[in-house]
Amino acid sequence: MEKLTMKEVIEQLMESEIGKYSDSYNYMIILIEENGNLKPYQICVENDEEEKVIYQSEYNLFTEEVGETWDIEDLEPYNENTEVIAITEVIEI
Repeated sequence: MEKLTMKEVIEQLMESEIGKYSDSYNYMIILIEENGNLKPYQICVENDEEEKVIYQSEYNLFTEEVGETWDIEDLEPYNENTEVIAITEVIEI
């Protein structure tokens, strides 16, 4: 586990090498403090037709299921560069 700012997480993902297949992506699992509780999220980066695209999804640590997904730039933790806890390093799929 490592404390990082949200922009540091994004930077690590954007610098990571993404596979050449259409379903290739990289991600990190992070915890964000919300109302005194830590909530897990999956931050993903994948290749679009022209550039890398990054987004955030709800993540269930027990089932590893991904929930609702948002464009990262629409979220307060990104815009405020919130401090988060990265519980994984970059994972390549």
